[in-house]
Amino acid sequence: METDETSTMLSFTVYTDPKVVLHRTILCSRATFFSSICFLVAVIVPLLVTYKSKGLWMREYRDREQPAVIYMEQLLMVAQTSSGPLYWGTDAAVRDLNPRSLRQPHVTWHEYDNNHDGKRDGLELSVKLPLLPQEVVQHFVLIASMMYTLQSQCAATIEGGVVVQHSSSVAMASLTVLGDVALNQRRPLPCPYFNDGGAARHILLPSLDSSWTPHSLLSSYWLRNETIRLSNEYVISTPGPSDALQVKMSLKYVEQELVYVAGFWYIVKHAWMQYLSVLIVVLGVMHPVKRWVFSNQILPTSIHSSHAYLHSRRL
Repeated sequence: METDETSTMLSFTVYTDPKVVLHRTILCSRATFFSSICFLVAVIVPLLVTYKSKGLWMREYRDREQPAVIYMEQLLMVAQTSSGPLYWGTDAAVRDLNPRSLRQPHVTWHEYDNNHDGKRDGLELSVKLPLLPQEVVQHFVLIASMMYTLQSQCAATIEGGVVVQHSSSVAMASLTVLGDVALNQRRPLPCPYFNDGGAARHILLPSLDSSWTPHSLLSSYWLRNETIRLSNEYVISTPGPSDALQVKMSLKYVEQELVYVAGFWYIVKHAWMQYLSVLIVVLGVMHPVKRWVFSNQILPTSIHSSHAYLHSRRL
């Protein structure tokens, strides 16, 4: 007797196998109608909830990526002085357009990779423009071409130029520019990506017209869907007379959040996850309702035990 009590106290449940009860009815009955309504509700309600919340079909998605940015070693400089405009560009075609207004600057630059991950982290660019004794720079525009490459979600190579401009009513001795190189999007990037903006030289040479201006040059560039620009930009000017205008640019190639056009399988996966999350809740609510209705015979059915269940238990 003591042995039986001891074994009972030490026993515990390791597995539960519920008994299967079948509720049968004819095709044309209230129970069949109720079961059909429950099935339709379980299918349609999650679809309506996800569709009304605008979370079923995803047209676009966002992703953060560290792009591979490369300075293309192409510059275009326009300086408005008291004696007239000064031009200079790395492309020979630009220099041939305004031979009388050319002024050769001293340009130095280098890119660096601080974390040694194979992607460049920034650019240090210095431009020293010599000036005549009576020349005073009132407005300065500098365009540096960049190549912006994405590889994580969508392989895309975008070529463009960052623009730096500054105006001053007094003489400028130096100009310091701090900023982050960023990609500006009007629409999400499609995958696969097709560059519709041409090569970087097309940005610096929209036309071979001698009457070109920075305004006409940037107007055609501005029409593109993807443009490279400076964000988090700070321009510091040092006033005072000088025999040269010193421009120093410190640019960072930073991680950025980009918007992509969602592909077919991405849309299907996202729609299924949204639908399934609501379906689980609906089924969790409907199951106890159906169990209460049929176990209490609210709708008459004939009750049978599953023979397959009993046979498996005998085995």
